[in-house]
Amino acid sequence: MIVVDNGAAQGDEARKVCESIDTDIYVRYIVSPTNSLPAARNLGVSHCSGDFVALIDDDVCLAPDYLEAVIRVFESEPNAVGVQGYCDPGERPQWRERIHRIFGLYHLERERCRVLPSISTTYPASLTGILPCEWISGSNQVYRCEVLAEESWDERLLKYADGEDLDFSYRIHLRHAGGLFITSESRVMHDEVDTARVVGSELIVMREVYGWYLLHKLFPASLTAKVRYCWSRLGRLMITLAVAATRRRPGASHEIRLIAVALWFVWRHRKEFSVGDFGAFNAAFMNRGGLEINDK
Repeated sequence: MIVVDNGAAQGDEARKVCESIDTDIYVRYIVSPTNSLPAARNLGVSHCSGDFVALIDDDVCLAPDYLEAVIRVFESEPNAVGVQGYCDPGERPQWRERIHRIFGLYHLERERCRVLPSISTTYPASLTGILPCEWISGSNQVYRCEVLAEESWDERLLKYADGEDLDFSYRIHLRHAGGLFITSESRVMHDEVDTARVVGSELIVMREVYGWYLLHKLFPASLTAKVRYCWSRLGRLMITLAVAATRRRPGASHEIRLIAVALWFVWRHRKEFSVGDFGAFNAAFMNRGGLEINDK
């Protein structure tokens, strides 16, 4: 087991936890010099050997038979190169699902797991058995080692790196069509904490900057994809406006201003962002940290 610490300020807590684990499994603690989730994944994989590598986020709980169930998929599907377990999404308001579907934002589908040109995804509303998919969630992902030698996570994406899992797994899907699967036999619980993703200027602008980049990276010659992407941005802004108007969520009105800033910032730097030149973004936002939203 390899634990990669890629926090902004590494302390001794994670290392001490790794050293104190009472198990027959050898636990290796590694510090990543870059505060980047993709860089941490690449570093961890570089220390791995064997037939398969499982990448598990630190806020994920796996069912006791998670690995056994995943391996059964690899055994039953000869072309499988990547497998993820299933995390029950729970009930979602139908009005929200309809609006997200109209604008191509994240929503649930029956027996489908797709990547959308809006740089969003769909996820199975319910699942029984094994289903081919176009992307694998970053929360839990198991790949064949030889596949990880072909592709790497994009280290231009820093910190939380919104969209890094979509980017990596969709590239695997394009290279190995029909090789990614999700299985209901391998259950996952994503116990995400509120402080994991502080909604502020950094994250809001990151979503727009990295989204614009991934659009050009994954759908380079598609005018239809660009139109759908812009439509989704309009939808996201309209949804936030509706939330602010109804006062359903504190901070929504300030979030509108941040989204407007983000969209204008991306438009000003659209050429360099489309090719992965994030110098302007890193200097303006990433080096100073996110600003927590407060509705004043």
